[in-house]
Amino acid sequence: VLPLDVVERLMGIMLKLLKNQVEVEIVSRCLLFLLEIHHGPILANPSFQPLVKDLGSVLGLEITRLRDMAGTNLAGLRYLATRLKEREDVELFADATLRVRDKNKKKNKKQKALQRAIISL
Repeated sequence: VLPLDVVERLMGIMLKLLKNQVEVEIVSRCLLFLLEIHHGPILANPSFQPLVKDLGSVLGLEITRLRDMAGTNLAGLRYLATRLKEREDVELFADATLRVRDKNKKKNKKQKALQRAIISL
């Protein structure tokens, strides 16, 4: 457990880090841990109220920003995966078409060879 003046300074530093969007995830985890440990004294001390309100609003905005960014990235990755799958499907279809053509050519050659053999008799 840390002294309250150190906790207040730490929370101020974390507020500045959050406002500057520096390591938001790590700062938020540290802040939540700090609030968990010092919950009682922070609530009892009225000098913490403005700082806690500022931290709450800034943290909410930053977490929303990170969620939006992660959602956008996830949507982009899903789009790319769909496009790659479509390409693979097109390639597989093209391969299958070539195989059928080759098979038909061999079949036609056999039939023509058989017809030539029958005609020559």
